[in-house]
Amino acid sequence: MLVGYVGLLALTSTMFGVVPTGFIPQTDQAYIITAIQLADGASLERTDAVVQRAERMLRDTPGIEETAGVTSSRMGRHPPDTATATTDLRWSSSPTGRRCLR
Repeated sequence: MLVGYVGLLALTSTMFGVVPTGFIPQTDQAYIITAIQLADGASLERTDAVVQRAERMLRDTPGIEETAGVTSSRMGRHPPDTATATTDLRWSSSPTGRRCLR
């Protein structure tokens, strides 16, 4: 039992050195998808207003290249109180050659 516990501790400490610790992984595609949901029964006009406000806030954020919001009712079978915003991040190369947020 003790040998198993020591083995798990050793495996855990080894994995801390192997697993990436950054917030944005190397395989990141440089975009964020944001789900927006208002209270049940919210009108399409209110949802559009919230999406436009979210787009303005995202565009004013450093590191954001572009953002586009779409209310869900315009995409098909979803209620008018939901929306989605897709945000592209601005990338640049660091002096070490690694990609990083600008």
